[in-house]
Amino acid sequence: GDAATGTTGATAASAAMFPVSVWMRKLPAGGSGGAESGRTMAVLERVHRAEGLAALDATGNIVACDQAFALFHGYEGFELVGQPVKAVLPALVSLNPLGETLQTTSHGRSGGAACSCTVSYEPATTASLARLVEADVLPDQGSSGVAFVCHLYVFAGLSGLVSFRPDGTIVGCNDSFVLFMFGKTQDGVIGSHVGTLVPDMLALLLKGGSGVISNVPVAASPPPTLRQQQQQQRQ
Repeated sequence: GDAATGTTGATAASAAMFPVSVWMRKLPAGGSGGAESGRTMAVLERVHRAEGLAALDATGNIVACDQAFALFHGYEGFELVGQPVKAVLPALVSLNPLGETLQTTSHGRSGGAACSCTVSYEPATTASLARLVEADVLPDQGSSGVAFVCHLYVFAGLSGLVSFRPDGTIVGCNDSFVLFMFGKTQDGVIGSHVGTLVPDMLALLLKGGSGVISNVPVAASPPPTLRQQQQQQRQ
């Protein structure tokens, strides 16, 4: 069947928005048709992101880093100063002068357990140095020896299952999952529109592939059905 994946925003009972990763599959339509025909199963994963910053010199040594970057690898910040960044991020054995973004693994103290992460580094600019000063990584923008600014992103999640009809009506979900993730009970979710949990859900399903969809506020009126969105796309 058709599957779609992506990242979007979800809304908790408190109306706060937070990022979620979504995987969906449309189940085969039943022979008898009706409301239960063509149900969609969706796996939602609440994404928690931690991030750290580091300043690197032209050879890849760490000039300075914030506490989050150091603690993620099991160090205090001062312990990493002067160390090659490849000691904790082996993928950065050589640095591209133009910078790059990598999906890689980081290593903890003394070859500790590896953890998946995203690393992005770029040549130092006035703007990026200002961010390091603002984050208390550097004392001032005049700090010498900084050639690259490195960002480390780490994701962890909690996942659960939601199923809904073609019109967006939720017909099943994990009780503990929706309570923890959205602050709502199973009875309070079943029968409601999937867009009240994840406003971009049907748009992601229509997209039919991977990608990133921006957060949008919960609509005051019921979100458009899948059929209505398909008709709007044809116009």
